[in-house]
Amino acid sequence: MRKTASMSDEFRLGVVREKTTSSAWRKSAFGAFIALSAVVVVPWYSLAQGTSSEQEGVRVFKGAGPSPPGEQLIVRADRQGHFLLDAAVNGAPIRFIVDTGSTFVALNKRDAAALGIDVGQLVFNSRVSTANGEVKAASVRLQEIRHGERVMKGVAAIVVEKLENPLLGMSFLRRLKSYEMRGDTLTIIW
Repeated sequence: MRKTASMSDEFRLGVVREKTTSSAWRKSAFGAFIALSAVVVVPWYSLAQGTSSEQEGVRVFKGAGPSPPGEQLIVRADRQGHFLLDAAVNGAPIRFIVDTGSTFVALNKRDAAALGIDVGQLVFNSRVSTANGEVKAASVRLQEIRHGERVMKGVAAIVVEKLENPLLGMSFLRRLKSYEMRGDTLTIIW
């Protein structure tokens, strides 16, 4: 026996559904609903619950669902095509250019001094090749690089005598779970 749902059910559900007395049908429909919820609702909920920041072209999503475990950071390229990432290094704010071509995290003397590194005591005995030619550099180890709640400790870096912008190089990037550059988007998984 079949009967039509009441008008209040129509209004509440937004559709007209027919009820049946068959418990087997109801159980299979309920099972299908649960499966569909797991496929559709859980990933949506994970993204909806994540934090998102559009400031400076950076978006952060946290949560389970379709994203890999951990924190996914999405960075959009700026007008010049650079990926900029603000981080705290040894507690001081630094704006990096993400550079997969740089072997190390690279700082200029001004930023190194702001981090508490005694630049006068550094030995600039290494030579590194840059886009502007060969320059002298000194090796240092950073206590930590922090972005939000994520921290990476003991990062190898160099202080470069003639460097305009700090570079977030491979000594940081290779320690991440993963990173991917695709078009104007950089995705980082901590």
